[in-house]
Amino acid sequence: MLNLWVAMSKTFLGFLLALVFLSPVHDSSELVVITPAADQVIQGKTTISGSFNTPAVAGKLEFSYAYAEASQPNWFLLGSVDLPVQENAWFTWDTSTIVDGDYQLQVVWLKPDGSQVEQIITPLHVRNYTAVVPSQTPTLALSAVAEATPTLTPAPAPPQTIAENPAALSTAQIAARILAGGIAGIILVLFFEIYRLIRRSKNHR
Repeated sequence: MLNLWVAMSKTFLGFLLALVFLSPVHDSSELVVITPAADQVIQGKTTISGSFNTPAVAGKLEFSYAYAEASQPNWFLLGSVDLPVQENAWFTWDTSTIVDGDYQLQVVWLKPDGSQVEQIITPLHVRNYTAVVPSQTPTLALSAVAEATPTLTPAPAPPQTIAENPAALSTAQIAARILAGGIAGIILVLFFEIYRLIRRSKNHR
């Protein structure tokens, strides 16, 4: 009975070791997806590109998509390519064949030894038939704009010099003319009196 239990224990331990060593290895650092990037808006034919952080690349790449909000995604296969590839542009995804929405992209590297490397890019916003909502940009309040706008203060106008009227008479000129007129009047009266006296003297003769 004891020997049977020991044999069963060894068999179970060997089974566990086989699961550990034969199970796929997920080392995402070996695979880098460059485009598309997470939170990117994609339209039409979108190129899936990337690179490898290992010198020897063989096996196959598989590309799948699923809805972004799914907690347990149901992956839909887009296609696959055999490695090695000549360029970093691995695959072209025609997003016009699916409805607009938010999705996640899965890229799986199936290695020749049976292990695999997986990369998931999420979310991706497919917008072929709906308007693309622009990212929210900060707007300044009207008060802030008013404060930022400089107030233009008009410069004081230079004092205007009124040209002197050549026909205008100063006070001294007016006084001189009045005096000259008075003297002329006195002289005229004196001449009139002298003329009157001379006529009277002639009449008395």
